[in-house]
Amino acid sequence: MSRKLEALAQQLVAMGFSQERATMALILNEGRVEESVAWLFEGGEEDKQRENNLDSGGNLKIDISKELASIADMEIRYKASKQEVERAVVTCEGDLEKADETLKAQKQEPPSIPPKQKKQTKH
Repeated sequence: MSRKLEALAQQLVAMGFSQERATMALILNEGRVEESVAWLFEGGEEDKQRENNLDSGGNLKIDISKELASIADMEIRYKASKQEVERAVVTCEGDLEKADETLKAQKQEPPSIPPKQKKQTKH
């Protein structure tokens, strides 16, 4: 989830807002970019008070349904277990595209040890 928050915050940072204010706006507005931009432009005292009262992200509600669907899709496409997919995502530091490429490469590689072939012996 933090990767999604970071990606959304980068959109706001590109608009000229500080990383801290962008992140806070997204947390307060449950990851909705348009509402976060409006919040940043308004910057009212009420919002600053809410910001000071926020605990450490316990109220964070960002929609990660697309990411979850992508993970489920990888399980099906590569005939991988949920653990295999999650391991790939963690290894790729949450980057789902890299995880997809990693799983694709793993599942397409031929076995590293070729099956033993029986030698025909002549009697």
